[in-house]
Amino acid sequence: HRDLHSFPTRRSSDLIKELEKSLRLNSTLFCAYSALGIIYMEIGNYEEAERKFNRSLILAPLYLPAIRGSANLYMILAKDSLSKNDYPLAKINLEKSLSYWEKIASLFPGEKVTKNLAETHYELSKLYSKLNDVEKSKFHLETAKKHGYTGDRKSTRLNSSHGKLS
Repeated sequence: HRDLHSFPTRRSSDLIKELEKSLRLNSTLFCAYSALGIIYMEIGNYEEAERKFNRSLILAPLYLPAIRGSANLYMILAKDSLSKNDYPLAKINLEKSLSYWEKIASLFPGEKVTKNLAETHYELSKLYSKLNDVEKSKFHLETAKKHGYTGDRKSTRLNSSHGKLS
C-alpha cells in the first residue's frame, strides 16, 4: 500500500498513470476517479475532469470531494465563459456550480460553503444583469447578501467565530 500523502509532490502525469493503473485493477474506486478529476482540473483538462467527477459521483453520489470538485470545476468553466461573453454557457455552468454548493450545504451541514454560495449567487446576479433580466439579477444579489456577500471582494472571507462572511 502506497502512502497517499506523497501523491501531491509527484508530477501530475505520474499520478495519473498510478491512478489509472489502480482503476484498471478495480474500476469501482470512486476516490480514484475523484482524485483524477482534481488533477485534470488543476492542469486545465476540464473535459476529462468533468468525466472523472461524474464517474466518481455515479459510483458514490455522496462523495464530498467529488461534489466539491464539480462545484469548483463549473465555477472555473463559468468564469471562462463569462470572459468570452458566452453568457448562455456561463449560465449553465453557474447553475451547475450552485446546485453542487447547495447539495453540500444540505447534505453536509458542518461544511463551510457560505462563501461559495455567496460568490456563485453574486456571479449569477452579474450574469443576469448582463442579460437584462432585472428580476433574476436582483434575486441572486439579495441571496448573495443573505449568504454574507458585502460587495467588497477583498473582505469576502469567512469569519470563523460567526460562520458568516466578513
